[in-house]
Amino acid sequence: MLTIICGEDSIASRAYLSQLKVQYQSKQYEIQSVAPSELETVYKSAEGTLTLFGAPIIYVVENLQKAYTRSKKGTFAQIIQELAKNPEIEVIDWEEGKSQRDVSLSKLGTAKEFKPEKSIFQLLDLCYPGNKVVFTKTLEKVANTQDEGFIFAMLARHIRTLVLAFSEALPSSIPSWQRAKLYGQAKKWDGKKLVEYYEALAKIDSGLKSSSNVHGYKNSLDILSVYYL
Repeated sequence: MLTIICGEDSIASRAYLSQLKVQYQSKQYEIQSVAPSELETVYKSAEGTLTLFGAPIIYVVENLQKAYTRSKKGTFAQIIQELAKNPEIEVIDWEEGKSQRDVSLSKLGTAKEFKPEKSIFQLLDLCYPGNKVVFTKTLEKVANTQDEGFIFAMLARHIRTLVLAFSEALPSSIPSWQRAKLYGQAKKWDGKKLVEYYEALAKIDSGLKSSSNVHGYKNSLDILSVYYL
């Protein structure tokens, strides 16, 4: 059996995975974390469903989609497909930051998707010059319920998409309604200023990861809004 835990809200999906582990452990299951490459051994092992002491096993893997996609119709992909159909072997896959539509594995088993709250999408839509007051007020509201790092990652990804939209270089996979919306928001920006804003976000991320930025994600976004929005 295969269970997929996914969604753009990685904080919530990771918390759900932790909760699921506790639930299984309370039922005397043994949790074993494995790499994607180890699932072939799990599949071929005649004792892959029980420990030496007779306890049932739950196998937990992360980001299996990447290895599955790389294999395509190869042996590894076939093994994963067989594992998904096997009721005797239980595998839980956690996909970091991927929506269910981007995880083809979800078609093989049961998927649990964690989507960001609607308010964070509203925040992304409000990020453009001349809208500083509304943006910062919404940021304050969203930060009360969402992790600051998650908010920052979503905004950085959105601004990168706006840069592509401004340059008319959006991927063809983006639906027409979404393309029109992105083009409309991108036109509210001066091209040079939009790129500078994206570069500033990258510097903030680098600074926080190297501990040279002492402001934190939210405060840094507040500061940027003064200069760019």
